[in-house]
Amino acid sequence: MAQELLGEAKERYKDAGHKAKLFSEDVYQAASWERRRRVVYKAEVMEKGTNTRFVLSTRNDEVAGSLRVLRQGRRGRELDKGLKAACESGSPEL
Repeated sequence: MAQELLGEAKERYKDAGHKAKLFSEDVYQAASWERRRRVVYKAEVMEKGTNTRFVLSTRNDEVAGSLRVLRQGRRGRELDKGLKAACESGSPEL
């Protein structure tokens, strides 16, 4: 799901020489699920390597500010802010 976005982030990192962080969303349905769910994902490339994260929303509506994100210390809070901003602006890049 995020491979294409990660490839684009790698190109941007190579061209710019600094961290590249892109966001996108899609819908996904696992075989055991009754319905499709919204997935917001991040592809980040930095000096230390790559970082891809996925956030699954169980909401049916388009309320981006209501995403539930598992917070994992400082990095989780940064991801939460970045995903919310990307969803609200409609832009894949911050």
